[in-house]
Amino acid sequence: MPNNQFQPCHAKPPGALGLEIREQIGGTAPTDPETMPLLAVVTRIPYRVDFAIPDVGKTVWFAFRWAGRNGKAGPWSDFYSQIVPG
Repeated sequence: MPNNQFQPCHAKPPGALGLEIREQIGGTAPTDPETMPLLAVVTRIPYRVDFAIPDVGKTVWFAFRWAGRNGKAGPWSDFYSQIVPG
């Protein structure tokens, strides 16, 4: 993850419903966001993610894209990763 930070624009693009967030905890680095579990579609940023104690020390990967009101979605972000803090 570049600088271990994801700083999306705080303004939604025109026609966007929210930000789709995919998350994978542990395992090998993902190669396709579509295979990652859906964490949330959020309408307000920042969004807080809480982790379970057994996940402390594991690598978590995230991917993001804007979801439109018309059912269409924008392109995926790069993958961002971080070690789950304890």
